[in-house]
Amino acid sequence: MKKPKVIDKGIPSQVEKQAARLIVIRRIKMNKHKLRKLRKRMKYVWAKLKLRREIKKEKAFLNMEMSKIREAQKFDAKAYVADILRRAKAQPLPTRWEGKRFPEPMIRQKMEMDEKKKRMEYLSILDKRRIEKQ
Repeated sequence: MKKPKVIDKGIPSQVEKQAARLIVIRRIKMNKHKLRKLRKRMKYVWAKLKLRREIKKEKAFLNMEMSKIREAQKFDAKAYVADILRRAKAQPLPTRWEGKRFPEPMIRQKMEMDEKKKRMEYLSILDKRRIEKQ
């Protein structure tokens, strides 16, 4: 007699249990534990780094303050007032000459030529008056 064959239909003999939430909780607890250990180990290292950063900021601040103090000590009120008066009296350079735009150097040159021409005219008028008086 032949024994009948048992056909396995893929039914597992043991039911698989899933505990996804427990795994998540375990991971969170482990991370907390690791973080506490890290903080305990690195407490003084991080404090030293923080102190160095604060000292660096303090030095930069003091240097900035000292530079402001040095600048204030160099300040000369008379020179400042003289500079303000000089700028107030100075005439701004025109951007146009006889209705046309020219670069600044050309305008300066034309102004100088104009001044020379006026001086020459004035001197020629003075010479004419001297001749007439004689």
